[in-house]
Amino acid sequence: EAALNTLRQHEVALLMVDVVLPGESGLVFAARARQMHPHLPIVLTTACDLPNDSPGGNGPLVLRKPYGVGALRAVLREVALR
Repeated sequence: EAALNTLRQHEVALLMVDVVLPGESGLVFAARARQMHPHLPIVLTTACDLPNDSPGGNGPLVLRKPYGVGALRAVLREVALR
C-alpha cells in the first residue's frame, strides 16, 4: 500500500518490481499501477519463466534473475525506446 500511495502522490518514470512479494504478487501490484498510470513503463524481475512483452509494446518487460549490469542496461534501453 505504501508503494501505491507513492504512485498516487508522485510522478514516476519507471516501475521495477519483483514478481514475488510478501502479500500480493508483483503481477497484481503492476496491474494496479497500470490502472493508475496506463503509460508507466513496468519492468518485472523474476526467476520464473514469464513471457516478455513484444518490442515496442506497452506491456511489462521481464528481467530474469539472476541478471547483471548488461541485462539491466538492455531492459532500460528498451524502456527508453518505447
